[in-house]
Amino acid sequence: YIFKAGEHELNSTTLIKRKEVIFKPGVKLCLNNGATLFISDSNIAFESNNSTGVVVSACEADSGSFVIQDSSVKIQDLSLQRLKSPKEHLRILYGGMNIISSDVVIGRLKILSSESEDAINFVNSDITGDNIYVEGSFSDAIDSDDSNIKLKSITCKDIGNDCLDLSYSN
Repeated sequence: YIFKAGEHELNSTTLIKRKEVIFKPGVKLCLNNGATLFISDSNIAFESNNSTGVVVSACEADSGSFVIQDSSVKIQDLSLQRLKSPKEHLRILYGGMNIISSDVVIGRLKILSSESEDAINFVNSDITGDNIYVEGSFSDAIDSDDSNIKLKSITCKDIGNDCLDLSYSN
């Protein structure tokens, strides 16, 4: 499953399962109509060409969530903008992006204007890498539950609560 460079819209909740998912440099994915992108049991790559990465944003009010579960994730350069918590029946997730039971390698992750309780929420995951930058989160920037995190730098600006909230995480 390849997202090629250019503008893409997701107008309904979508599940991608057991796939190789590649977001090419220059992808701009717009989440509309309360859409959530769920990716599970997959190998996922957010690619960069050193000048252009991938942008995922909520493009209208009350829209846009991202959930990754049971996957291997490589983020070279990813920007998340205005994401909200998903509205999922019988399951509560608090992040605009939620990464659950996954292995994550981060080059550069930038989160702007988060509209969820947590800009990003790691649950039972292993995260290594370089840089997470969060600006404009009304509550927590990074929330981690039962995860292992090893990052070179975390930068938070204009955060309403915790920059880094660790619950049973290393």
